[in-house]
Amino acid sequence: MRAARSPRPAGCRRGYDHYWFTLKDLDALVRRHRSRDSVNKAIDQTINADLGCFDDIGLLPVIADVAEGFYRVVDAAYEKRSLGVSSNTHPGGFDKLMLKAIATPTVDRTLHHAHVSQASGKLIRLIQAQSGKGTQPI
Repeated sequence: MRAARSPRPAGCRRGYDHYWFTLKDLDALVRRHRSRDSVNKAIDQTINADLGCFDDIGLLPVIADVAEGFYRVVDAAYEKRSLGVSSNTHPGGFDKLMLKAIATPTVDRTLHHAHVSQASGKLIRLIQAQSGKGTQPI
């Protein structure tokens, strides 16, 4: 049970098993398994991969099911598996995206032992679109 495949991060090109979630994917996973009371089992199967990636945290508000699912994955992977999180919101602001009661332990486990990389500048897709590169005429 894996979420949508990624555009092949470097570790995956080297043969590491991975999963790639957007919060929408995580929402679908939690909703699908909640009715069967198998959310923990689904998350345990998911974190068997070497690397987990969560993309675009902070673009949209996080509903309670997704916040719970994100916490469950982070907690299950804590000190066992590597997680990558991309966000346009600093982790200190996650309590603006989800309930503080869930945001605090999620961020605590995410940042403990973490390597944080902060990017700045223009987005590559925006630069390509503005310059006419990366697009094809219809």
